[in-house]
Amino acid sequence: MKKICIWLLGIFPFLWGCFEDEGNYNYKKLNTITEDGGMEWKYTIHEGDGLKIEPKLHFKYDSVNVNLKYEWLIGDTIIESEILDVPVYPGPLGYKICNLKVTDLDIDLPYFFPFAVEVYAKYQTCWLLLSEKDGKSNLSLVREKHEEGADGKITTTYFEEFDVYKNVNGRELGSEPVKLIEHFTGKTMGSELAEVWVLQNGEKGTVLLNGASLKHESYLAEEFIGDQLPANFRIKDAMFFCNTHWVLSEDGKMYSRLSDDQALFHAGRFDPEPVGGKRYHVSLLLPSCFYTLYGGLFFEKNSKQYMFIYDGPWYPEESGEIRLINWNKYGDNFTPLNEMGDREPIFSAIRDCGYYAPAYYYCILFDESEQKFYRQYFEFEANYGFGVYPVYEETVFPGNVLTKESEVAIGRMTPYLFFTGGANQEKLYWLSTESSDPNELPRKFEFDFKGERITSITITSDEDLGDRLGVATEQGKFYIFKFDNVILTSGKTQEPLYQMQGNPGSIKDVIYKVADAQSFWDGKEGR
Repeated sequence: MKKICIWLLGIFPFLWGCFEDEGNYNYKKLNTITEDGGMEWKYTIHEGDGLKIEPKLHFKYDSVNVNLKYEWLIGDTIIESEILDVPVYPGPLGYKICNLKVTDLDIDLPYFFPFAVEVYAKYQTCWLLLSEKDGKSNLSLVREKHEEGADGKITTTYFEEFDVYKNVNGRELGSEPVKLIEHFTGKTMGSELAEVWVLQNGEKGTVLLNGASLKHESYLAEEFIGDQLPANFRIKDAMFFCNTHWVLSEDGKMYSRLSDDQALFHAGRFDPEPVGGKRYHVSLLLPSCFYTLYGGLFFEKNSKQYMFIYDGPWYPEESGEIRLINWNKYGDNFTPLNEMGDREPIFSAIRDCGYYAPAYYYCILFDESEQKFYRQYFEFEANYGFGVYPVYEETVFPGNVLTKESEVAIGRMTPYLFFTGGANQEKLYWLSTESSDPNELPRKFEFDFKGERITSITITSDEDLGDRLGVATEQGKFYIFKFDNVILTSGKTQEPLYQMQGNPGSIKDVIYKVADAQSFWDGKEGR
């Protein structure tokens, strides 16, 4: 009892205080703060870019008598400012969730407004141009910055950069430029960016560049056993699979290497002995989308047939095997892939592909005896046994404007084929690959290229930006056009979204650099 009495006496003053409380409080309405359209959920910029964000705050009761503190939380960086306006964004490369923290100082109550910033490496995505100027190879680019306005419309600003290789590496690129290719590996399925191969035949030859910085990684000669190119080697093309890499010389000889690690760019060395010895004369490589089909095709001119290169992730020890295509279920009006006769493919592109799925090849053939061009469109299955399935019958390419000198491009996300024609390849034409009429004639792309020879065409497709066409000329002009069915069939002269202001020299090739294998799968780049 004594302990209980002491305890009661101890709490009695507090109880008395409660009884005496008359409830004299100064209540304040909570002036809730929200953000009303000044901030986007996601901002996409390149390394070294600035960023400006002007939030529009909405107050539930009073927007005048407020005492606020603004803090932009970007990783470990805190910027105290009502408006974020930095000449160089301080956050890391990649995707990052950031916050605007607004504190009501009168009641010490914070509000958080999250936003995402995705920072691409400076040279991650861009239009990349290979040209020749003053007898030397030149690498230039056009980088785009897209901003969405309050009305939902996207505004694009273009940035040109010339002599990129020299600016980055402090030396000349080389000479005798041929083309550009992105080299994907297992890591390019994730964070790693594809390397860029600059194919050229002068001086030390082809150069391999880091995909993020465009810094020099190595010369192709250093990738061969013995650190030198084979005798009389002049590069024409290259293609890459999970376990093997392939390069093609102008003399029809093909060379390969087995990669020690699917994730690495430079694992293993190229064998200086040509594939198949002197038996093969390869005229065309037909790559598949990376990580699809378990390999790719090439056309062997001596035996007049397509052949398959096996490259399977599950059986790497078999990768690099050359396999004949023994298939006899083609149907009428389709030339067997292993018995092409006088018909030889002069152009090929992947029309569609998926993860470990069949590949759809769209090819243009030239028949030497008939002196005619044919369209060949087929599905090729190699993952679980061979299969060749014509998408439609082989038909004569309509019209008379296509030539062996024509530049050709097809987009995987569009139903259009673009190609050049005219006495100097100065005109651009288009044709639907999905037309039900095999005799439908090509239509002219209505733009005057001033008689300049068109040397490169590339296509990129984007969910937000739509389908765009890059066109380059021998005289150093480069244009970007937007296109769709309405635009193409309008009959009106096309207005370019952009025309390059500087002149990089005589342009040999243009690619839209997508950097990662997933974007390539999605059809953001077409040849």
